[in-house]
Amino acid sequence: MQKELKGTEDLKDSLPYGCLKKITSSFGYVSPAGVSEVISGKRNGNQLLIVCATEILAAYKNSGFEERLKEILKKYEKTNEARVRNRRNGSKGVL
Repeated sequence: MQKELKGTEDLKDSLPYGCLKKITSSFGYVSPAGVSEVISGKRNGNQLLIVCATEILAAYKNSGFEERLKEILKKYEKTNEARVRNRRNGSKGVL
């Protein structure tokens, strides 16, 4: 007998943007609302939705994207600081 998986709100909230819609489409469901409820643990449903969401989240976390994103954005913090400083000195700072 297989152990029943229980989704969590954290699992749903941790999925990368757009994945809920892609999971919905992949499983052939029409609306992501029910899929969201199963993944968040608010409703019982297809256990494979939880397995799929967990696998996607693991792949996302293992890709190193979050760390790389921090590095990229940190590079541009100085640019923003300079723009703010220039605005204080009267520059329009138009892009």
